[in-house]
Amino acid sequence: MLRRCLLAELVDPEARSPFMGLVKSEWQAEASPTWFSCCGGTGQQETAVGIKLCPLAARVTRLQAVLDRYQRRWGVGHKQFLYTVLDRVALQKLAAINSGAQVGGRVLTSKDSTTPGPLWSLAVAAAWRFNRNVHFVTMCDDRQDSLLPIPHLPNTVVLVENYLPVWHPDTMLDCETIVNYCYNTETPLWFDFVQTKDPATPTAVNATLASLRRRVARLRQRSPLPYFSAGGRAKLQAMQMV
Repeated sequence: MLRRCLLAELVDPEARSPFMGLVKSEWQAEASPTWFSCCGGTGQQETAVGIKLCPLAARVTRLQAVLDRYQRRWGVGHKQFLYTVLDRVALQKLAAINSGAQVGGRVLTSKDSTTPGPLWSLAVAAAWRFNRNVHFVTMCDDRQDSLLPIPHLPNTVVLVENYLPVWHPDTMLDCETIVNYCYNTETPLWFDFVQTKDPATPTAVNATLASLRRRVARLRQRSPLPYFSAGGRAKLQAMQMV
């Protein structure tokens, strides 16, 4: 008799673990044979008419790609940040996107650039629990990630962590390019604007320099939204991201 597949249970918006249904290991994605008792974690069941396959293996492959990228980005010393429970609003957003009730994600602002941000556990959940292709973009001085995903790749979600100053014209041009693409293709999008800390600077020697430094400090504390064009903000609102 064909046993009920448990993949559908992964989209439960009340379950906040990004890794539910997996064998807990260091960096290897593996479906739990206990949790997936329907197929023993193999993604296939033997029936009277032959072998029935499900997308379990494809999900594991998508998740492994996220874990590999995370390890390249942060190394092996930060894996604990992946195992935190998912933000409830983010999980509800993913569930709404999965059901077709919503398109966009959220615009976040993180205050710590020295540790992995919330988009990484979100990437795990998107790939594994919601069967999404994850296009992860890190915008910083020493990375040249492709801004846009592979064209026509189905079920894609775009996650962007930005470490560059939001008032810089080139930064906002790149952000607007991503927004335009996601708006026009109805691709779910998350932004995380990470506020980097300034290195210690000596006391200003005159009032003009001190005023300039205060102005820069205020700019760094502002919401990133005012730096988008009016059209960009309208698209973010239409996607229910703000």
